[in-house]
Amino acid sequence: AAAAAAEAAEVRSRLRSQPMPSSLAAFKKDAHYVLERDLGRYEVLHPSDTPFVGLFKGERVYPRASVVRLMTEERWFRQARCLLPAQAPLKRVPKGGGGGGGGGRGGGGG
Repeated sequence: AAAAAAEAAEVRSRLRSQPMPSSLAAFKKDAHYVLERDLGRYEVLHPSDTPFVGLFKGERVYPRASVVRLMTEERWFRQARCLLPAQAPLKRVPKGGGGGGGGGRGGGGG
């Protein structure tokens, strides 16, 4: 527990030495900081109680190192790994594609 607290303090001090971006667009490609709104569909902050390192226009800024890429059970299997029986998912992503957004094939005009 003491080692984890020391590591967290070191990460925070290292992040403070990095300048924070000055625009919303700069946060999208910044290597050190991320806004929660810029997380992708298959990304999540882990652990979920990650402390934010600052505020930018009223939004919490988190360290990019706390962003975790989510994987399906099938993807874990492809990497020769398996899920624990009682393991709960960090996030559930709804299946995409169902909307009538147009585009695609057979749109008709002919």
